[in-house]
Amino acid sequence: MPCEEVPEIERNIGMEVYLTDYPGFGGRLRTHPEDFIVDELSYDLPRVDNGPFIALRIRTKNWETFRLFDRIARKLGLRTSQIHFAGTKDKRAITTQLVVIPTKRKLENVVEVVKTIKNVEVLEAFRTTRLIRLGDLYGNRFTVTIRDVSENAEELFYKNKEQLDTYGGFPNFYGVQRFGSVRPISHIVGKLLLMGKFEEAFLTLVAKPYGGEAPDVLEVRKYLLETRDYEEAYRMMPRRMVFDKRMLEHLVRHPGDFVGAFRSLPKPLRIIYIYAYQSYLFNKILSERIRRGLPIMEPVEGDIIIPLVRPITLEMSHGIYVDRWNIDKIRKKVREGKAFVTGLVPGTKALIAKGEPGEIEMKILQDEGINPKDFVVPNMPELTSEGTRRALGVPVKWIFWKFKENTAVLSFELYKGCYATSLLREFMKAKDIKAYA
Repeated sequence: MPCEEVPEIERNIGMEVYLTDYPGFGGRLRTHPEDFIVDELSYDLPRVDNGPFIALRIRTKNWETFRLFDRIARKLGLRTSQIHFAGTKDKRAITTQLVVIPTKRKLENVVEVVKTIKNVEVLEAFRTTRLIRLGDLYGNRFTVTIRDVSENAEELFYKNKEQLDTYGGFPNFYGVQRFGSVRPISHIVGKLLLMGKFEEAFLTLVAKPYGGEAPDVLEVRKYLLETRDYEEAYRMMPRRMVFDKRMLEHLVRHPGDFVGAFRSLPKPLRIIYIYAYQSYLFNKILSERIRRGLPIMEPVEGDIIIPLVRPITLEMSHGIYVDRWNIDKIRKKVREGKAFVTGLVPGTKALIAKGEPGEIEMKILQDEGINPKDFVVPNMPELTSEGTRRALGVPVKWIFWKFKENTAVLSFELYKGCYATSLLREFMKAKDIKAYA
């Protein structure tokens, strides 16, 4: 069991334990955006002069993914859903990623428009014949500066790294960004949507105050929670709160239409709330497995494993059950890095494990009062999710480190779908989740 207590706010998003036993070296991420650099390892797209799509490789600073794409779409006269991308990125960071836009505009015109957006740089632009989808990337390369670490940070880093090396990887938790770095409530909103409680979901998202937000935003949330005066709240809500304001505007025009208010958001953002709740359940399952002392990088009877495929994916809707007849063969494959042990990301069609792993998965669902059929949303069928299986633990492909005074600089690559903060928390064990945000 870990030697340090996990902060309550992390437990609230399902990250209830550490895998490593040694103390962390503390510190804080993202003191400056330059402290968190993320380079997307994108697929190669065909370059065709007369292609119907424009691909842009952009470098951004301090931009939340959906707000940036909303801004790009508005400037180009498009819908946000027409901005295609492979993965969401951290806000307080410098990130590089590929986006693809269906447009007949001249390439140079699109580049000039995007370059007018503050803190956005166009590194590359070309026409292509192919769109990209969420997940169309190999992974991400990180260079992270952690400030205000303890005096014995390097010693603690080595101890925790040695233990992770012994296990063969780190817990593949969904990180705090999945739930909202400032207001980690997306999973709560997601559960309410699944339960058909659309008004409560709206009020949780738009009206519930949460510490750490700007005073002017907190004022509006408190006012709306007390009065339900949507028109005045719309007037009061700062313009920078693009999506909150959009949902309020819909309710002013269509009183009582909370489903429509959510539908005023870009579809990828609506789905994020369901994903967040699924992620919370997965985190709970992973935490319980670690708590019970079951391995996360080695299969036991009842587990479901997924094979390593190219390009590497850590999530798959199907898999192979582990039983007493095949366990030795599967253990060999897992140890060779040719397969991953998985946990449940619940949905209408996701496989549930057997044996003790399955008992854990069913217990978490029962404790939550949720079952697979609840992932069908009758009033918003576009939010229905089939679920999947996700690797419980993953290796670090490579990692370099440098310690100087009270600062640590770590560079590493992770497979797509993995969170850098889930690796870093094993080294840092920060008392405040905001240290990772």
